[in-house]
Amino acid sequence: MKRLYFILAGLLVMAMLLGACAQATTAPEEPAAKSFEGQTLQVLTWEGYVPDDVKAAFEEETGATLEITYISNNGELTSKLAATEGEGWDIASPSVDNVAAAQETYGIYQPIDVSRVSNLDNVVPSMTSAVEEMSTVGGDYFSIPFTWGTSGLVINTALTDEPVTSYQQLCDPKYDGRVTYRFRYPTFVGAAYGLGHDLFSYVDDPVKWEEILSETLDYLIECKPNVRNYWTTRQEHIDAMLSEEAWVSQGWDGTGWLLSQENADIKFIAPDEGALGWIDTFSIPAGAENIDLAYAFIEFNYRPEIAGMVISGGGFLSSVQGAPDFLDEAQAALINESFPTEAIDNINWYPALTPELEEINASMEEKLRAAVGETE
Repeated sequence: MKRLYFILAGLLVMAMLLGACAQATTAPEEPAAKSFEGQTLQVLTWEGYVPDDVKAAFEEETGATLEITYISNNGELTSKLAATEGEGWDIASPSVDNVAAAQETYGIYQPIDVSRVSNLDNVVPSMTSAVEEMSTVGGDYFSIPFTWGTSGLVINTALTDEPVTSYQQLCDPKYDGRVTYRFRYPTFVGAAYGLGHDLFSYVDDPVKWEEILSETLDYLIECKPNVRNYWTTRQEHIDAMLSEEAWVSQGWDGTGWLLSQENADIKFIAPDEGALGWIDTFSIPAGAENIDLAYAFIEFNYRPEIAGMVISGGGFLSSVQGAPDFLDEAQAALINESFPTEAIDNINWYPALTPELEEINASMEEKLRAAVGETE
């Protein structure tokens, strides 16, 4: 995967966000007539990706019912689909850097038929190209873009006596018992960058990759006294910050912006070492039963006004051009505050991982979990 694609994708989408206006200027697309009355779409996705108003609007328009299963990490998503050989769900939202390895190992997705997505042109073209390239296996590609965003620092600025701008500050003894993050791969990545390692530059060197993560594992184990809890779901992260049990944390930008709307002292900060950028996708599992309805759901989400509702309700950014036109001034301001130009240029975009690297990551996660006595 060419790193340039991701940098270009981030710059293009952020440029749209920085130019977002308070009132909608993009004409809504015409809704389709009810044609799926009585059918059910099984969705496997992340918290916040199907806000209540989006769910209600889709069900009202199509006559279908959405049944949503939430996952907390990509490993869980892959495991669920691998256990059923891709059956049980009609649409899923894996991060694009996980798709090719999962498909090569388990064959859990079916190729995307772009001829069935009539409004694909609504998506930022460079992002479509990047996702196509990263999700290609055997000449077919298995994902198209949905949301995108970053992870970084989520800080209660009223409870810290200095600016918190580095991953390393998560392990500052002054925050003993006041930190929350996951015991997952993104935490390792942030810590590795905090230790001065450009981890993603070693995506083709599994020996060096494992060496860096081993050093990072030791560092995170030493950091355990600082950690109030290891959050698993986004709601756990939200609860820890709003209750002020945690003051300093690592998490998604969308979570940080939602928290800011509840408590203006809580801010999402793109760290000095760079926020970690990701693109989540639409993929159709190999055993999907309601394929027509799955494509209808994709097209529905590719309307700018619906994509704007996803941003507003879930906090995460959209791959759809024109979606920012449907944000209010307050939400647009939060996004702009977190991402001045230099922070955009500094994003570290997740590369596609090989099955070998996935195994290394999983092993490190298990070692950390065992060392800190954490269970799921």
